[in-house]
Amino acid sequence: MRRRDVLVIDADEAYIRAIVDVLTPYGLRVAIARNTSEALTLMDRRPPVMFTIEPKTPEVDGLKLIQWIRRHPRWAKTPMLVASASAMPEEREAALAAGATAFIPKPFTAHELREACAAACACRRRGS
Repeated sequence: MRRRDVLVIDADEAYIRAIVDVLTPYGLRVAIARNTSEALTLMDRRPPVMFTIEPKTPEVDGLKLIQWIRRHPRWAKTPMLVASASAMPEEREAALAAGATAFIPKPFTAHELREACAAACACRRRGS
């Protein structure tokens, strides 16, 4: 059976726990990267079926990381959810322009996270 890993790139332990608690009952395995270096290592070891990214990641700006991931053929079509502490419309627009497939402001509920993940995956399946 093929692994179904979600790579969470975030340094906030509370949100990491929330994402793990919401996604693991659906058979998804959550890999956690607290910075860009960890993310790049995990991406090679355990290719994710989806990313969740905090735009303000240590080492490299999360939006630049999204753009880099999108340019890489291996992950160009992988769904990417941005989970941000900012709910400003311009941050959402910047994330989507960088290549994110969905955006969710923090704090979020379990239902909102499930809906955002479903939207990100549906968007990629449609080819957008």
